[in-house]
Amino acid sequence: MYINRQGFIRVAAASPRLRVADCDYNRREIQSMIGEAVEQQVQVVCFPELSLTGYSCGDLFFQETLQREAIASLQELAHFMHDKRSLTAIVGLPLHIGSNLFNMAAVIAAEGIVGLVPKTHVPNDREYYEKRWFAAASSLTVHSFEIGGREVPVAAGGMLFQTPFATFGVEICEDLWMPMPPSSQLAMQGAELLFNLSASNELVGKHRYRRSLVLQQSGRCNAAYIYASAGTGESTTDMVFSGACLIAENGTLLAESPRFSNENEWITADIDLDALRHDRLKNTNFSNDALQQAYRVDIPLTEVNTTGLRHPLPTHPFIPAAEQTDEFLSDVFRIQTEGLAKRLRHTGIEKVTLGISGGLDSTLALLVTIATFDRLQLPREN
Repeated sequence: MYINRQGFIRVAAASPRLRVADCDYNRREIQSMIGEAVEQQVQVVCFPELSLTGYSCGDLFFQETLQREAIASLQELAHFMHDKRSLTAIVGLPLHIGSNLFNMAAVIAAEGIVGLVPKTHVPNDREYYEKRWFAAASSLTVHSFEIGGREVPVAAGGMLFQTPFATFGVEICEDLWMPMPPSSQLAMQGAELLFNLSASNELVGKHRYRRSLVLQQSGRCNAAYIYASAGTGESTTDMVFSGACLIAENGTLLAESPRFSNENEWITADIDLDALRHDRLKNTNFSNDALQQAYRVDIPLTEVNTTGLRHPLPTHPFIPAAEQTDEFLSDVFRIQTEGLAKRLRHTGIEKVTLGISGGLDSTLALLVTIATFDRLQLPREN
């Protein structure tokens, strides 16, 4: 089954085992998961923030040795990817550009390292003090960075990656938690898939809020949101990380990983691009704002042949899939009741005639009518 021909694309969020500041070990773990992704016909896989070094390196980020090893590991990953024409991978690393150090996402395809996306919003509050090491994307003064003799584009204002099947954008951790996430603008410029490389620590109740953020952003943007966070291999000096991975599509959760695993964890899902495009077609704001051009990078992904579809097929497509089924069904009933009540008030009609067959439809019609008459304080005999 060629899912791309059916309007789907397979994505993954991965949280590998890691060792803080051990780029070679981390690169091997990422390579192992990339190999699994190819076997599973994944077409875009996202790894956590600073996944080549680990997020919790602290002042080791200032060490040139660590910076060089991170770039060397990135180049080795690019070489490993050269024959994987159906897959794109997104990894994180620190990059020293000019006089600043940037928290960067690198997008790797068979053609090599095709783009670099810096973190837009660098936190400096509560348990986070990233500004000690990293500059915000607004500090960038260049549009490309040389890696292995090749100029790789860098875009502080956002970058879109165009494949034959879908367009995607990238943001990093804190970017999602801001009032105006970069992913919102990327979606308005045409991104259908939004990837977040994250290192989000665990606090009581935080994961529920994190999941809500991912679901809401995917819904607001009429997009798929793929989120991969750092795992338990990070240092626990200041924080604990759980390796949370989430995939949401237009406000619906498609996949979620177990947390606090000591093994490589990843989740996959097939994104219904046709459904996303249909919803955007009905919202003219997307077509109007798409005129705001972003820097675009072409990635000639090849299609994949899979044995099945990894996308839930709802048995009740017109009712949102959620735990609050009773609440949704109550809403359906109240909406029908209010609609009928308004019509009766407007026309002045105080009696109605119903044909009752005994089936579900006519039974529901009778119940709605009874509730409407009670609401209007009309006798049920009418």
